[in-house]
Amino acid sequence: MLANVFLPFPPPWSFGLHYPVTIFAALAAEFVVFYLIQRGIASLLYVFLTLTAANFCSTVFGFILVMTMYFPKKTRAVVFGFWFLCFILSIFVEYLVLFLFPTWRRHKGRLLRAVIAGNAASYAVLAMPLYIST
Repeated sequence: MLANVFLPFPPPWSFGLHYPVTIFAALAAEFVVFYLIQRGIASLLYVFLTLTAANFCSTVFGFILVMTMYFPKKTRAVVFGFWFLCFILSIFVEYLVLFLFPTWRRHKGRLLRAVIAGNAASYAVLAMPLYIST
């Protein structure tokens, strides 16, 4: 299958394709942590919509990135190295997307803390199924 050539192991954010509960738990964790840090700056709906847009952009970027990469071995070290790379890139992409919104731009220091903490929470949720699958 073509997917086995390009994706010899599932990238961290692809667990939602196989385990929908995992992806919803990861997104919920990110949303809750982000909202708790940004509480009082924006409404719950605004946080939800902007964070959803940022996660969408991050996911699209991740899919494009994974199509350009090939990993010949599925070792736990390679998998978690890729997991960490996805974590760092997710922070970068989501911060850039959220920075486009004036509400978040006014609180850029707090925004960076919220993006890092939110992604740490969601990637922590994704770590267990990733560990089990390798």
